Amino acid sequence: MVIGNENYANSLNAEINVEFARHDADVFRNYAISLLGVKNENMFFLTDATSGTMKREIDRIAELIKRIGTEAELIFYYAGHGYPDEVSKIPI
Repeated sequence: MVIGNENYANSLNAEINVEFARHDADVFRNYAISLLGVKNENMFFLTDATSGTMKREIDRIAELIKRIGTEAELIFYYAGHGYPDEVSKIPI
């Protein structure tokens, strides 16, 4: 799973955007596929994701890992900074 959250203007303000986070995430995604051997169909890639979207995808991956069992491997890469809850605006 690779997440690159760069643009926080819609929920916070543009002054706290994370310059190059999407690019960094894309570079790591390409690295994972080409050098680590992660299959493209097994790659979960999100950019500028809301906390709800991230939670939904993490829950989906957790369910897949349960089904696979002890043979499951997870690589998680995050570029960005903490994102507040969409309703309460409290960082999670």
